[in-house]
Amino acid sequence: MLGILRKLKLHALPILAMLLLSACGGSDKDSSGQASVERGALLSSEFVAEYSAPGTLSFAALAAGSEVSYSIKVVKLIYNTALESGDIVKASGTFSFPTNKAGSSPMLSYQHATIFSNLSVPSNDPLFDLSPAYAATAGFVVVAPDYIGYGASNAMTHPFIQAAPSANSVIDLIRAARIYAADNDISLNSQLFLAGYSEGAYTSMAAHKAMETDYPDEFTVTGSVIGAGPYDVRGTVDEMLLNTQRIESPATLGYMVHAYDRYYELDNLTVRAIASPHHLTVDGYYDGSRTSSAINSILPRNMDELFDGDFLRDYASITGELTLKYQLEKNDVYDWAPKAPIRLFHGADDQIVPYANSVAAASVMNGYEGVDVTLTDCDRTQSTHAGCVPEFAAFALNYLFDESTGR
Repeated sequence: MLGILRKLKLHALPILAMLLLSACGGSDKDSSGQASVERGALLSSEFVAEYSAPGTLSFAALAAGSEVSYSIKVVKLIYNTALESGDIVKASGTFSFPTNKAGSSPMLSYQHATIFSNLSVPSNDPLFDLSPAYAATAGFVVVAPDYIGYGASNAMTHPFIQAAPSANSVIDLIRAARIYAADNDISLNSQLFLAGYSEGAYTSMAAHKAMETDYPDEFTVTGSVIGAGPYDVRGTVDEMLLNTQRIESPATLGYMVHAYDRYYELDNLTVRAIASPHHLTVDGYYDGSRTSSAINSILPRNMDELFDGDFLRDYASITGELTLKYQLEKNDVYDWAPKAPIRLFHGADDQIVPYANSVAAASVMNGYEGVDVTLTDCDRTQSTHAGCVPEFAAFALNYLFDESTGR
């Protein structure tokens, strides 16, 4: 699964060549210097990079219809967040902001798509996914969580497609970012947006739901723009295990098995579910040292070769794998009534995250009174998961700029 603007990087090279990257060590002013075990506590901050805007329009500003392009600074924030169990863990993410902008800025929390290499997370490579930098040059203050299991928490297993820890990593970074902004005289207005593609869409939806359901007095979401997310987790896994013979990304499905086995009591799911010979080695593929391409080159794409036959038959039965099915359903994030608008985007030919996820989300959510949820289809001839990334990028940037400026 790709970051929103990864596919656009080649088109942006002339602009990026005009940006001056200066990365070095050092630290910025912290809130207190005191250790804390509270969620959202800002533990430390570290300068990552600065990018000087060219004299002409940047790609982001051009795509969003802006007439300005700002120089930006990227800072790494270390903060406290929590697992689903409630255990406090250290996490990291980036805080990108325009340095030459007068007045206050809206905040965008951008959630990256599925990655496998720890080298590619925002705090380790702020240009691997260009989305936060592009949004910041257009005038947003942008936070981008690495997620639990990456960055400062790389020694842990990433809780892949698990709603509570996914939402926590976003919510607590926003809390830490507000502290950093206040301590460093960075003015924020009242607008708060969420955006992401693929896993980033799922994480954004989980965070949006948690903010409005659990923290309505602390957060007011302005809107979310999300693409191709597996909001119906149980339905997605059912489709893959029961109705699919060959999958495009075995690394992704293997990641779910690995992560669910680590965080839920599923009786050695990895060993039972993954077919020999990978059942004994697959956990080692997700240690943050491999890319998706590397893992996909190892794991078979045929479902009857990737998964054990007994496991597939058991899952297909009404009484089989009930604990796993319960955990999958528990992590669904599409059946609720959002107060803020949600703009869904998806391609009908998506073979990694079924298009039915967005159809179900739009249908179920709009069944509640007063909900503003729309679904925009990717109109490419081949509307695949990766193929629709550029179109979603333009869609998201235009939505964010329109809503933040009242255009």
